[in-house]
Amino acid sequence: MANFKKIDDLHDYNRKLMEDDWNDNQHFVFKLKNSMKSAGGNVDLATTLKVAHSQPGENHNVKLEQKSKGFSSDFGGMDMEIKATQDGKFKFTNEFAGVFKDVEGFEDSAAIFEGTASKAGGLDWDAGFRHSGKDHIFKISAKVQ
Repeated sequence: MANFKKIDDLHDYNRKLMEDDWNDNQHFVFKLKNSMKSAGGNVDLATTLKVAHSQPGENHNVKLEQKSKGFSSDFGGMDMEIKATQDGKFKFTNEFAGVFKDVEGFEDSAAIFEGTASKAGGLDWDAGFRHSGKDHIFKISAKVQ
């Protein structure tokens, strides 16, 4: 059963919609959000259907996107984000924050993996290291082939 939320401040709602995923200049935007939580982590899912404005006599541009964002306590803590579009492109980001948690001075460090995948371009990804100190952030990554 669907739960419809009452929107009291329509201006605030429209502002958030335009800031979210570049929805500006869209004729129609339909967004479905779900969340799942457990003791070991959580996952947020968002499906967005966009129909852009078109000139008279032209076809509308239609886009479909699926975004998953989550956290798991496995491996000492892992953040992940995956975005897929209707044209077969995937973008992913994983950050393993618990890998260095027992190493003194590296408690706020993480192993990171970022990349894209598509039929035309294949798999293109980077692996690296991120460290956050009191007054600095250091990040290094390299292409994996």
